[in-house]
This record gives sequence, C-alpha cells and structure tokens, in this order.
Amino acid sequence: MPDTESAPATSRRSFLRNGAVVAVALPVVELLGACSPGAEKTAAPPTQGAGSQAKPAMAAPVVSPREKSDRMDAMHEAGVKAFPAKTEGKGNVLLAPRLEGGVKVYDLEC
Repeated sequence: MPDTESAPATSRRSFLRNGAVVAVALPVVELLGACSPGAEKTAAPPTQGAGSQAKPAMAAPVVSPREKSDRMDAMHEAGVKAFPAKTEGKGNVLLAPRLEGGVKVYDLEC
C-alpha cells in the first residue's frame, strides 16, 4: 500500500473534487457579490422574458465517496472497452534470430 505522505498532491480525484467545490461555490460568490454596495450599477440585465420569474439556484446533490468511486470505475471501464486492440494473428510467435558478431539480433516487424 503506498504511503499517503509521499503521494503527489495532485491527482485525478482531487482535481475532480476541487472542480466540484468551485462549481458549487461560484454561484454563491456571485450572489454575495450582487449584494454588495454599488452592485446596482454593475448588475447584468435579466436574460429571461418580462413575465417569467427567476428560479432559485439549486445546490448540487450530495454524492457519497462510494458513488463517486463507482462512477469513476464505470467511466474507466467504458474507456477500456471503447478501444479494443486488434490482435488477431499476432503474439506468441517464435522469432528466429540471426547472429551478428556472436550477438543474437531479432528482426521485429510491426
């Protein structure tokens, strides 16, 4: 088992976790900025029609660590299955070497 203290600070999971935190926190920061003094001058015009009401921002659903890891495992498995290697007729072939100055040389063909 790898030592957690020597593990790199950046990983795919930490990147996704930090990105999710930013995605959830960004609307809150924008909302708080809109409540600051002088925000009326810089507020953007509404993008909805005149008769529609603005919907409140919904918080992202809480996902357990187990669900996150299951999603990541499914994503990785789908990636592996998406690109099967075409290996029909290749592999387990005995190669005949030739000798050059007492050294075996194998000619590999791709």
